[in-house]
Amino acid sequence: MNESASKEIVKRLAEFLKVRIPELQDVLEDWPEPNIALKYPALSVFSGVPVLHRHFAPVRKTIQSIDGEAVKVKPVYVVGDYEWRLQLDFWCGSKPERHRIYEAFYKAFNDQFVQDEMEMLGISLQLEGYHNIIARYNLVSFALDDSEAGSQRKEWRIKVVVLSNCDAILEKEQYKIIETELQLDIATDIIIQNQEGA
Repeated sequence: MNESASKEIVKRLAEFLKVRIPELQDVLEDWPEPNIALKYPALSVFSGVPVLHRHFAPVRKTIQSIDGEAVKVKPVYVVGDYEWRLQLDFWCGSKPERHRIYEAFYKAFNDQFVQDEMEMLGISLQLEGYHNIIARYNLVSFALDDSEAGSQRKEWRIKVVVLSNCDAILEKEQYKIIETELQLDIATDIIIQNQEGA
């Protein structure tokens, strides 16, 4: 079963960061509700509605048989590219902790690919719940929230913006044309008459 692309984009990034930054106590796949007491350091990841950049001509990727039926198939088409603007919020209990967490995040987010001593910033993750395609995540910006309200709550936050994209997939059930055997029975006396008349 395939999840929605938006849900899977957030889920895979949250799981990746939870493993790569073991210091994180809470990892949420949405904005935290006001009645939830977070265990610091914590991370929340959420996305808006994706932008779809349509391809001029859809490309067929795979064909799967449905329930063992030979004539009914489910082709998978790449019809464009999805693009999300994700917001990551790291919630920390102190400024030193906030700096440690951001340093760990930056390292985890940018050391996946190293080629010829040149870093390729960002990460690529497989969306196992959305057709097993690869999604790309790139860091756009970050900001340290040093507001008075935050300091009174002893809540030090980092806001990170990540741009993510992947193929937009369309699945449709269709019937396929299968090869049929055709057998013709022709009377031999008609063939002989035609040959004699020629």
